[in-house]
Amino acid sequence: MHPMFLYIEEGLADTTYPFCLNTPFPQYYSVDYFRYYKLNLDCNTSTTLLTNADLSAYIFSVKSDITFGNGTDSISLNSTDVKYFRAANTITINGTFTAPLGSELGLIPTACH
Repeated sequence: MHPMFLYIEEGLADTTYPFCLNTPFPQYYSVDYFRYYKLNLDCNTSTTLLTNADLSAYIFSVKSDITFGNGTDSISLNSTDVKYFRAANTITINGTFTAPLGSELGLIPTACH
């Protein structure tokens, strides 16, 4: 057993987003629910995604390295796609990678331990 902590970000550190300084903030929060996902670790494997077909067939896990494209082909998400890629060492995009409005793309460095 390991102690776990949950941090809830209010997002008030972004000074470019105006908010009223006189707004009272709660001293305590009541959390209805949160989701916890256990990551699949495949940290000894690197992967290269060259086409949209490779992107569709990708099995999400933490890889050692992820490379998108070869410099000549293009890869594009659909406007409703939500994709998060995690790698322990490097995430590289070669060529054109398009994430259109409405899609969600996360490229997250993640330790494998």
